[in-house]
Amino acid sequence: MTEQRPTEETPDVDPHDALDPPAVSTPPRSSARRAAPKRNVGPWIMVALILGVVVVIGSTFKPGQGALVYSKYVDEVMAEPARYQTQGELRVEGMVQTGTVQNSSGSREFRFRVERNGRSMPVHYVGIVPDTFREGIGVTVRGRLLASGDFEAREVVAKCPSKYEMRAAQQRGETMPGTLPSAPNAAPIPQ
Repeated sequence: MTEQRPTEETPDVDPHDALDPPAVSTPPRSSARRAAPKRNVGPWIMVALILGVVVVIGSTFKPGQGALVYSKYVDEVMAEPARYQTQGELRVEGMVQTGTVQNSSGSREFRFRVERNGRSMPVHYVGIVPDTFREGIGVTVRGRLLASGDFEAREVVAKCPSKYEMRAAQQRGETMPGTLPSAPNAAPIPQ
């Protein structure tokens, strides 16, 4: 019989284990986590939004003037002029009455009448009028109605004519402001 020698048990050693760093143990996690303090940002967002709205609305006001300006047609204003003389600044819409535009050459002072539905109102304006301003065109004037019944305008806005109004004016031989006269023998512009 053969003799049996007791064998030493050698642990299985991986040669690569010597290169790996030892494992780091982490402390066990607590089941009761600390809750981070909640910050309630909802009210702050609402405050910021309200503040933004107040700033936007406040920026429309000009010192000494209200932000709201009444816009009326000439016939409405002239039906009750005393009512609108106390309103302060207002906008009045109508058509420039034919034959009423007065302007000295080189002057920035204009006098004309604005009409609608058989009623008209005299307007006085000092400034530069738009290129499209002329008799028979729609305008909006902004200013104050004086006790004398005259309208003292701070701004004149001429409405742009529609394509149908432009065609009718061209058929009558009128030229639109801002258009160049066409020369019969003009060479085309190179592109």
